[in-house]
Amino acid sequence: MSPGREPALRLLDRAGELGAITAAVGSAVSGPGSALLVEGVAGIGKTSLLARACEQAALAGMTVRTARAAEFEGGYAWGVVRQLFEPEVLTGGQGLAGDAAALAAPALAAPALAAPALAAPALAHGGYRGEEDSFSVLHGLYWLTAGIAQRAPLLLAVDDLHWADQPSLRFIAHLAHRLEGLRVLLVLTVREPGRGRCRTRR
Repeated sequence: MSPGREPALRLLDRAGELGAITAAVGSAVSGPGSALLVEGVAGIGKTSLLARACEQAALAGMTVRTARAAEFEGGYAWGVVRQLFEPEVLTGGQGLAGDAAALAAPALAAPALAAPALAAPALAHGGYRGEEDSFSVLHGLYWLTAGIAQRAPLLLAVDDLHWADQPSLRFIAHLAHRLEGLRVLLVLTVREPGRGRCRTRR
């Protein structure tokens, strides 16, 4: 979508939720990071609100990274994290500058699939262990996120968080408590009883 164009997605009776999205995008662009949780029953429009957030973020010049958890993929460690950071893997780990961010490599790929820039630091830290969920890996993922956000404000959007794998959930929780000072907006959808709504956390 070209800068300056209005989002094509139209949502009815969602003024409060859309206002929360607009405010959260503006906040991320200006500096303070925040997390936006979209919760509601199945079919109420959570994914549409997430799509609107992605549209607004792109129009505001943010880097947009998305992931979607699947019902039967919760046993695949780091599955959601790999979706979010796949561009770093595909570009040979360019975003993994520095030792701290290199610690994230075990969460991103297996040795056979990893680019050399990813494989070397990962093996130096003991190789790839799909179930590893140590603080060092979470710390590395945090600094990888921070590095991307230094280039441009960053939106990380995760749909159907209730189906995400446990290591990815731990990263999301780790990041959500450390958004202060980062130009990062974390938008999550989760299935909960009741009418769909947005909640913001800074």
